[in-house]
Amino acid sequence: MHDVCSEPIHTNPTANDPLSGRGRLVDTTGRWLAQRPPSAISARFLAKEAGVHPTFVGQCFTPLSLLFEQAHNALAERFMGDIEVDDVLMQVWTEPQALAGHSDYWRAHVHLMLDDIDVHLARDHPVQHLQRAIARHQPRQSSIKGAGLAAAWWSMQIGVLVFERPLDQGFGVTPANKARVKRQVHAVIDALIRGRTPRLQKTSIVTAAEQLPPFGPAEGRQGAEHALLRAAMQLFCERVDVGVSGRELSKLADVNYGLIHHYFGSKEAVFDQAFLRLHDHYVEDMMSVPSYKRSQRMTQHESFLRGWAARELSGSALPSIELKGMRALLQQLIERRGIDRRNNMAMAAARAQSYAVTAMLLGWTLCRPLLSTALQTDESTLLGYLLAIQDHILKEKFQ
Repeated sequence: MHDVCSEPIHTNPTANDPLSGRGRLVDTTGRWLAQRPPSAISARFLAKEAGVHPTFVGQCFTPLSLLFEQAHNALAERFMGDIEVDDVLMQVWTEPQALAGHSDYWRAHVHLMLDDIDVHLARDHPVQHLQRAIARHQPRQSSIKGAGLAAAWWSMQIGVLVFERPLDQGFGVTPANKARVKRQVHAVIDALIRGRTPRLQKTSIVTAAEQLPPFGPAEGRQGAEHALLRAAMQLFCERVDVGVSGRELSKLADVNYGLIHHYFGSKEAVFDQAFLRLHDHYVEDMMSVPSYKRSQRMTQHESFLRGWAARELSGSALPSIELKGMRALLQQLIERRGIDRRNNMAMAAARAQSYAVTAMLLGWTLCRPLLSTALQTDESTLLGYLLAIQDHILKEKFQ
């Protein structure tokens, strides 16, 4: 008997042979993973979109996470197939947005990172290819430093792509100056990947817990509201909220399901209020510490940053996000260097460098467990190198 599940997958839409049912399913799943988190995609929905019977999905992919993993792998193969690592020039790896032309890949990748789905993203990850390329290009460099540089590159790519809109807004990047800023970001990445960081030494890391807003003791209605908000904040670290049911939320909060609608009106309103509280706490906390402590402090607001990333990807309406930290970082750089704001080149360099390091830390907060696994280096070591890279970038001019 012919096993349809063993048919080869033809994921190239330009292939001469028509896609097999299994191939159509994998291809369709990849497209939808770029638009939605996996917890918001059902097997029945994918079967309908791919034009196959719902039972076919279960026959070939049980659990459904296997389908998500194959779809992601197919997108990753296309990305890797379109680039060639030149051991001398490594031009693709020094592009400010090497992933930008593969939006389905990076969006699916981030959705899978944000959702608690059993998918092995670290296997043959592109960052491992970059790590090996750096090692070949700089054979005398320590492998740990190479891992730090690779982590910085990947984090910067993800940070720029996910948070491009707020980064542009926070650092004053406009259509008029964007090309100039992009060239300066290219110079920053080029210097890192080509090994022009001889004095780079890992920064010591002080381990700290996730920063969440405080809730005072409360009973009755206020106690139930606080429990739901705390549960929503906890879920931001594990899931994309659109894929969380109201019953899951109420169970985690240990409150009656009906209270969600009674007190908030909807499950979505609970997550929206939780996000607003996280945002206010983030701004207050970041501005309450000295500027030299803000970078590491940012990485301790994982719930807020993951919730923010999911909202940026979905294109959903966002509250007004205060970008005080970005503006303060740029202003400090301008003042320290004595830059005349009429000097377009110097301003572009300052914008690019502050933009690049902020994108790197935002991306790191989303990717840190994956990068630690893929690069076989503990998180504190990688973050130590990222903070050292930040200091190096902000001290250099790259003009």
